[in-house]
Amino acid sequence: MTEHDLTESQLVGSRIRDARINRRMSQADLAAKANISLPHVSNIEKRQDEHEVGNLYPNHRSPASVC
Repeated sequence: MTEHDLTESQLVGSRIRDARINRRMSQADLAAKANISLPHVSNIEKRQDEHEVGNLYPNHRSPASVC
């Protein structure tokens, strides 16, 4: 699967995971630094919930919210 095949939230989740790993941070480290729960970080990275990414950027309007 290439970046062109990913949805916006899948791409963001993948980039967050890559950045976290490159910085040698655990999900728990990232959760504490971002002041969010560990399951929330996991869900974002696994892209299990399209709404998880939108919660990172409350002023961001996803295409689904416009329709």
